[in-house]
Amino acid sequence: MAEIADQLGNERSAGIYYRDERLVVAVTDQAAAETVRSAGAAAEVVPRNAAELGSVKAELDQLAGYPTLPGVSTRAATG
Repeated sequence: MAEIADQLGNERSAGIYYRDERLVVAVTDQAAAETVRSAGAAAEVVPRNAAELGSVKAELDQLAGYPTLPGVSTRAATG
């Protein structure tokens, strides 16, 4: 399903997650939801796309004092 999210792009998708042992692709419009469903996954229409979520995350990271370098994850390593 990552391929479908990639195909929809950051403007029409907002991530992929599991709910009740089923893969769900978050999308921003009904046409994208139909594309996802036709590929066999569940779709959820959400108000913000991946680009908007990334922008909000960058703002929050900045407020928290985390560096916001392009392409660098600010998440702590686990393991």
